Amino acid sequence: MRQIGIMQPYFFPYIGYFMYMHACDTFVLYNDVNFIMRGWINRNKVLINGKAQWLGVPLVKASPNKKINQTLIDDSQMWRKKMLSSIEHAFKKAPNFHLGMEMVHRILLKEYATIDALASTTIKEIHSYLELHCVLIEDSTSYGNDALDRVSRLIDIAMAEDAQGLVLPPGSRGLYDASYFKSKGLDVKFIKPDLKVYDRTGYYNQAIGLSILDMIMFLSKDELLNHLTAYSLIE
Repeated sequence: MRQIGIMQPYFFPYIGYFMYMHACDTFVLYNDVNFIMRGWINRNKVLINGKAQWLGVPLVKASPNKKINQTLIDDSQMWRKKMLSSIEHAFKKAPNFHLGMEMVHRILLKEYATIDALASTTIKEIHSYLELHCVLIEDSTSYGNDALDRVSRLIDIAMAEDAQGLVLPPGSRGLYDASYFKSKGLDVKFIKPDLKVYDRTGYYNQAIGLSILDMIMFLSKDELLNHLTAYSLIE
């Protein structure tokens, strides 16, 4: 059964986001829906001196009334230099520091007009690094269905991609009626990540739910891939 996932692009998201991608044959970056204030689209967390701290990208007049792909990055602020310094400070003794920083530089030193473009690039880079099999569709505007309601849009995208199954993210179980999707020919499952503590090699070890940058810096690729499959799909 061909399964599809549909999710807003997040900035260096946690491993649960990539578990979601791993569970799907097609994954759509849902970039023409409203921006979520104080969410994960323009920021994520890393541990610095044992405390979770935000890595945030400043935006120009961010608003829940704007689409993600219309939300501009505020490059009048010198945020790149500050963020690179924070990442270096957080991970300079990590075993995969050089590999991780190469990826970070490759992403952050490009120019982007919108947060959609930047967040999507973080996902594309990690999708490639993890060698995920799912087809990644980077722009949901191509479906031309933004006049539809939320549920109808999901169904329309799934039908356009010839999917028989729709995987929905953690926390959305109470938002959707699976029987309605079933009546439209879509089998619905919800992903349930099983996040596990991992060895951070002399750093603070109780690290769960941070940006996937943390795992890239501390774990080998094989170790990270073992974590990637620690999820279940529930009805």
